[in-house]
Amino acid sequence: MIARSDYVGPITKSAEAMFARAERLAISKASKPMRRSARRPKSPTRQALEALGVSPAVLRGWEGAGIVELPRIGGRRVIDQESIDCITVIMALRRAGFTIREISWISDTLPPSAAAMKQALQARLDQVQTARDVSIARVLVAGRVAA
Repeated sequence: MIARSDYVGPITKSAEAMFARAERLAISKASKPMRRSARRPKSPTRQALEALGVSPAVLRGWEGAGIVELPRIGGRRVIDQESIDCITVIMALRRAGFTIREISWISDTLPPSAAAMKQALQARLDQVQTARDVSIARVLVAGRVAA
């Protein structure tokens, strides 16, 4: 905020109110002892999600879609090793091109088991590898024909 001594405009009612507010704020800050910003430590769940690279909003979306179900204690999510494995497989499926809907269709039950998701992931990776092999073979055959 600009200091009263540095202000060059006309002293209107709004300018006077601005200066009065700035002075009250300065007085209240001077009278209060300086506190360190007391941040709460991050919850173990939030730490685990950050380590996995998943935001809480994404996790809520996945829970809403039914592809992951985390145990809760006292209404709060608890991330155990099984949950970490499931989240890791879902992330791999997403990187492989699966949509959330496709992940939910992997098995007849929701949430899909980690084994079913791993099997679907392996099938997609095999499909991609086969497509690459076919593409390479076509390029090699086309190169021989053109030569």
